[in-house]
Amino acid sequence: MISYLIPSVTLLCLLSVATYFASARLMEKRLLQSASDTIKQTENSLQSFINKYDALTLSYSFSGSVQNLLGQDLTDYNINRQKLDKLNFESTLFSCIPTRIENSNTVCDIRIYFNDTFPYFNNHTRYYNYRDAQDEEWFRKIMEGYKKDRTSFYLITPAENQASSYGRDSFSLARVIVDTSYYLNPLAVIVLDIPRSYLDSSVSNTNMDGVVNFVTAADDNMIACSDTGLLPLYEESLAFASSPDYRTAEWNKVTIQNVRYLMKTDPMKSYSITLTTLIPYQNVVKDITVLRNIMLVIGVTLVAACFFFANTTADNITGRLSHVNSKMREVRTGKLTPLPQARPKYAWDEIDELMDTYNYMIGEMEILIETQYENGKEIKNAELRVLQAQINPHFLYNTLDMIHWFAEENMVTEIDTAVNSLATFYRISLSNGKEQIRLKDELAQVEAYIRLQNLRFENTIQYNCQIEQRFMNQPIIKMILQPLVENAIQHGLFEKDKLGGTISIRSWHEEPQLLCLIIADDGVGMSPEQLALLNKNLQIPDEGHGYGIQNVNSRLQLYYGADFHLYFESRPGKGTEVFVRVPLSSGF
Repeated sequence: MISYLIPSVTLLCLLSVATYFASARLMEKRLLQSASDTIKQTENSLQSFINKYDALTLSYSFSGSVQNLLGQDLTDYNINRQKLDKLNFESTLFSCIPTRIENSNTVCDIRIYFNDTFPYFNNHTRYYNYRDAQDEEWFRKIMEGYKKDRTSFYLITPAENQASSYGRDSFSLARVIVDTSYYLNPLAVIVLDIPRSYLDSSVSNTNMDGVVNFVTAADDNMIACSDTGLLPLYEESLAFASSPDYRTAEWNKVTIQNVRYLMKTDPMKSYSITLTTLIPYQNVVKDITVLRNIMLVIGVTLVAACFFFANTTADNITGRLSHVNSKMREVRTGKLTPLPQARPKYAWDEIDELMDTYNYMIGEMEILIETQYENGKEIKNAELRVLQAQINPHFLYNTLDMIHWFAEENMVTEIDTAVNSLATFYRISLSNGKEQIRLKDELAQVEAYIRLQNLRFENTIQYNCQIEQRFMNQPIIKMILQPLVENAIQHGLFEKDKLGGTISIRSWHEEPQLLCLIIADDGVGMSPEQLALLNKNLQIPDEGHGYGIQNVNSRLQLYYGADFHLYFESRPGKGTEVFVRVPLSSGF
């Protein structure tokens, strides 16, 4: 009996110790993962909070009423027009940006800074001129950012908030109101002042005791704190964050005011702000301590009854633990498989509780993954719809002006051709709201566009289409070929000494399930330096190839993936070719 008891007890003790350390590591990892998920939720809440106000200023800045009002001719701008415009301006302002948001009871105040050439509204309470803010740091930064890279949004920190109606205890969001007909010309700057307490509340929702969140902007200016009573921790945490051993976006163990903390600093990508989180280390180890005490009690009890239940208990524990460990190893490979629990709940032990916790964690992870996937699809679809809506209005203006000239000259045949071509162009552009159309419809739009251009420029453009018939019904996202043809005409054919030339579109099908469309012109071409720069970074428009190419390239990558982008080949004086790759539908 003793010879059997000694190895059984030894094995049980070793197993208990191994189980404790393994469970402790897993529990610490799970708690840190839970804390990281909480931080991610806090970041999402913070970003959603700022996005809400960002969206309000964006919708207001692109309002047709605001654009017409701020962009009007100020000649003979008498007092009666000023009064009427002010009423219309404020009506639009408070319909787009109410000072109280009903769904969250959030209060904000509004300031408008007009171009110094605007002679109205300047009352130094809500309406100002640029010169009233030209010495403030935020105004200089947003104007420099807009001139440099068209950055029209800026987050004003409390340290910069000299003119806020809430004083330094607030933060503000500023946006440039641009002239949509001429983007180089800012019309005004709108500023929303928001009490800092509302931002504090957005980072205060945590599911762990003692956790404190700090939100900082540029130059470590703090704009929010989840617990103002713990503000002294912020100054000391900055010293750790600036040390060379500190790892950003990872958990670091630090000691502040004789208390051990886990510290993590996460810069947010969407805005120039940083979220710093401090978690008392005791919160992480307290559950492990409880687990240790429970296992000691269980170990003493099991030793007393080891002679009778050693084999059965060992097999039961090791078998289920092995099953749990195998499932946890599968999680590392991305396979989320719940554990079966055959025993009734009243008969559960600690292993069953661990299995139940594991199953709960797996379920939450699946929900989170599905939610993030759906959110990603919605964001992608929204971005694609915005890009598809960006159609150059100058084409419509020029075409209508041409039809007007035909009407004055009584050129009935030309009017009929122009109107039918314009109708075909926009019917295909709209396509009942569909994101994809058939390739033959896309080509029909190109032909309509070229007919209109030939009406304007006396048939100087030759068009040659060499697409295999079997690809005509291939689905393709709309408005892909026409902007490229327009770019080839404007910057290839019309820059030659002799106006005009040939545009050709042909198909190339060498790789399985991949179709390549080639748009070629015999225009002026590009130098090797220009070609290399264009292919290197299509998302940054240069002097010769800008808005249209950027739009097409962005929509291709949004819809089909990052590997599907434009590629150019060109020789000076010989012309240019642009390659468009799209995946083939099944059946080709």
